[in-house]
Amino acid sequence: EIGILTKIAKPNIGVITNIGPAHLESMQSLDRIARAKFELLDNMRSPHTAVLNADDEFMTKRIKKGKEKAVSFSIKNKADFKADGITINHEGYIGFKVNGKHRIDLKLLGEHNVYNALAAFAVGTLLGVEEEKIKSGLEKYKPSELRMELVRLDNIRVINDSYNANPVSMANALRTLKQMSTEGRKIAVLGDMLELGEKTFGYHLELGKKVAESEIDLLLTVGKASPTIGQGARDQGMNSEKILSFDNNERASSYLLENLKAGDLVLIKGSRKMKLEEVVISLKSLYGRQN
Repeated sequence: EIGILTKIAKPNIGVITNIGPAHLESMQSLDRIARAKFELLDNMRSPHTAVLNADDEFMTKRIKKGKEKAVSFSIKNKADFKADGITINHEGYIGFKVNGKHRIDLKLLGEHNVYNALAAFAVGTLLGVEEEKIKSGLEKYKPSELRMELVRLDNIRVINDSYNANPVSMANALRTLKQMSTEGRKIAVLGDMLELGEKTFGYHLELGKKVAESEIDLLLTVGKASPTIGQGARDQGMNSEKILSFDNNERASSYLLENLKAGDLVLIKGSRKMKLEEVVISLKSLYGRQN
């Protein structure tokens, strides 16, 4: 469908931020996912420019093939737009410099959003937008609901990232939770990752290992597949008493409402069909939203 839509829209700038294990149930492999995303580049009108992540191995290979003009962005590798000096402030918001000179302080959580901002900076530059205006636009941007949304509820903070989930975005969210400071506990409420096909068990198990490595005080899993996250966390040495599994959002919400304490920081994330925003709504009903 990407190729068909590209032929309809006829863009001359195409951006790919990453290639990860989403929709594996239908796509079967990362190679097929990469081929599907590259339909964007293969069907753009000429001349065109590809804006690609130089830290992604699939895109690095594409750049080396030289099939089109490519503008690259990265955090780790050499690129046309490279981020350095990455910082996290007391609220958890990320900041960085572009090519060592333009300081940008985002109202966004997570290092992965540096990649998104770099891509936007690159596109703005290609379109001739003044660099100061690009910086201003990025710094004013606020995330849409359910996407790494920081919600303050009385003395509790919630990272509402309940819109969707895959192994890469889960790892990014856990990394963000680990990096943020809090006076209370760090709690992860993680729902099933769907559409992973035969690799469902393995990806949930691997996620559990990442949970154990993320210095989390309490893990709550929700759904049929997510208890495997708890299994992976236990295998990696996390105390079983800090791992709880629930069948549905209502039971997970009830537990949180009875046990949350002032200063706690809670990450809530799962696939779209898990509707984990229901947990956030339950918390808001008790504590009231303050941001």
